Amino acid sequence: MAAEVHTNGAELVPGIPKKLFDAHLTELRSRSRLAITKDGRKFLALEPVDEDPRAPFTVILNWQRLLDKR
Repeated sequence: MAAEVHTNGAELVPGIPKKLFDAHLTELRSRSRLAITKDGRKFLALEPVDEDPRAPFTVILNWQRLLDKR
């Protein structure tokens, strides 16, 4: 959610909250699933994917050597 915030003299006037995007973040049981930058302008959230958890994945070993070849 996000809302514009304005000031009226010494008074803080919040706007109407609006939905930014859909995210399935209800399972945030640990802080490791959400990272926020120090300035608060960006964040990274791990979101579950509706895929087969047994699907194969690729692990690249010695990936730094591949970068050196460039």
